[in-house]
Amino acid sequence: MSQNATTIDQLIADILKERRAKREEFKKAIQTLVDENKLSYADALRAMQVSCLFEVSSYILERTGEAGEIFEMYNEDREYKYETTYFTEIVDWIEWSEGEVQEALDAAGISDPYKALYDYAMKTNYIGYIFDW
Repeated sequence: MSQNATTIDQLIADILKERRAKREEFKKAIQTLVDENKLSYADALRAMQVSCLFEVSSYILERTGEAGEIFEMYNEDREYKYETTYFTEIVDWIEWSEGEVQEALDAAGISDPYKALYDYAMKTNYIGYIFDW
């Protein structure tokens, strides 16, 4: 292995370590703002996406539970596979649906889809996924 490769590997390792630390710091700050009702779950998701500290998954880690149901509902009518779906798009879909989506979510027992998506992002460090099912 050349000296340059070792240097590049070390730089990448340092950047990844710093990025993880910054993400954890950001998550604590976001959680504090949410707990103090200074930031909504939807706005927290938008901040997570803009921060570029969270990842996009090539698959859904947890297709069960409330977040999984929301992902399934959102993807029901999609025609194109392998598109990136950000949680903020799902938030917009819920908000723009004039209550229709929320009614379906309520019927499924999901009273706060924004919290479900927020919790998923906080738990997994993902802010989106690539639609592949």
